[in-house]
Amino acid sequence: MHYGHIIFDFDSTLIQFESLEMILAKALEAYPDKIKKIADLTTKGMNGQMPFKEALYKRLEIAKPTKKAINAFINQYCPGALTLGMKGLIQRLHQQGGMVHVISGGFKEVILPFTRYLNIPDENVHALVLLWDDNCKLVGVDETNGFADSKVKGMEKLGGQLQGRSVIVGDGMTDYQLYHKRLVGDFVAYAEHVKRDEVIALAPHVASSVTDLYRLFDLPVLNE
Repeated sequence: MHYGHIIFDFDSTLIQFESLEMILAKALEAYPDKIKKIADLTTKGMNGQMPFKEALYKRLEIAKPTKKAINAFINQYCPGALTLGMKGLIQRLHQQGGMVHVISGGFKEVILPFTRYLNIPDENVHALVLLWDDNCKLVGVDETNGFADSKVKGMEKLGGQLQGRSVIVGDGMTDYQLYHKRLVGDFVAYAEHVKRDEVIALAPHVASSVTDLYRLFDLPVLNE
């Protein structure tokens, strides 16, 4: 299958895990109960058991990320946390003229160092924007672009369905909803890092590795 626009989720798809949990892990290492609560909220949000916005704000209430923690995460994990083979896949998609995008419920300032490494244009990255005061203290999330509510709201604010044949690759119910609402033309459930049975049951396509994505996109495998 060939697509003009290929959209990737970030957490547990483009990278190997959930970035917010890793960003907060060190700050909360003395509070394993809080780490578990954050992981449970992430699961509920991604499985569709809780509205995304509710899950987001509950997680931020438990532990607000700091600029220091975000920078430490980027320094430690970029680009090493990228899913194995993803760099080569995106290079190949670019070579064949595909427009690669990232749509995520994660933090844009965390995502950009990874997408810049992958040569994905900044204007193709759509995610949560954090708001900081003059002392670099988190004061909230920018709600104007829609992504604090859901990926659906964010995509609608972008103008609806992307022009041309499009597909979203992601692990969560939030990704499936873009397909269900016909904001994108196709959906691939990405199950390498997290297997969400509720999502897989609804997905027209399932990939358990980047190699599977090469096959779905009718591409010869390109070694990194």
